[in-house]
Amino acid sequence: MKQRIASLILLLFFLSFGLVYYLDVRTLPEFEERLIIDLLFWLLIPLLALEASKIIYGIIKNKKCEKNGNVTKGSKVGIRTLLYKLASNKQFVLVVFLVFYLLIIPYLGFFATSLIFLVTLNLYLGSAKIKEFLFIPLVTLAVSYFVFVFFLDVRLPSGFLF
Repeated sequence: MKQRIASLILLLFFLSFGLVYYLDVRTLPEFEERLIIDLLFWLLIPLLALEASKIIYGIIKNKKCEKNGNVTKGSKVGIRTLLYKLASNKQFVLVVFLVFYLLIIPYLGFFATSLIFLVTLNLYLGSAKIKEFLFIPLVTLAVSYFVFVFFLDVRLPSGFLF
């Protein structure tokens, strides 16, 4: 069951990444540049939908419920139970964090969004020390700034804050 939920989360991540990439490629000036991405994206959507429906059907069909200490197979699970299981799954929460991170970067900028993302993620994962949830993200951002800006000469996305 955990494997199926992880597969579903991975599919949602691929869909999110593919959608962001597809929308970005739509702005390219040449038709030939957009054509292959259009074809791949519209082939990807039905395949992802088919695979997601198979995974969800398998989760619902094989869900085990406890009744009086016995485990029974094949009982149906409600949507509320499925959502609770997904929300308590750390991998799912990480994917949700990543999707929000990717969506917020154009508005807040790379550094502000990365700092918020890393601090929030460290707090969610249970870091209690200031060194863990503040110092490590700041050092990580400083190193990434040095590598991208000075060493690679790559301009990082800037937004409203930075």
